[in-house]
Amino acid sequence: MGKKTIITIISLIIAVIAVVVLSVLLYTTSDKLKQPELDLSTTKNTLQETETAKTEVDEKLTETEKTLEKTKTELNNTKDSVGAISESRPTIVC
Repeated sequence: MGKKTIITIISLIIAVIAVVVLSVLLYTTSDKLKQPELDLSTTKNTLQETETAKTEVDEKLTETEKTLEKTKTELNNTKDSVGAISESRPTIVC
């Protein structure tokens, strides 16, 4: 065998070994990426649920604030009515 033939055979063997090593690395890396992908999907779902819950809480808060304003107005009207009744009531002087 000539020198070029030996170098060609060695180069092919190195190339095959490199392909095998890279294939193994790719396979193990892809397996390791599946779990983070699953975790990311779970986190995304949790985030969507949290955003939905936050929106619901914001809506309830807005509704509660409106109810509070209405209650304050009614309370002020009641105070005014009680004050007017108190002022119009005859005063008893001893």
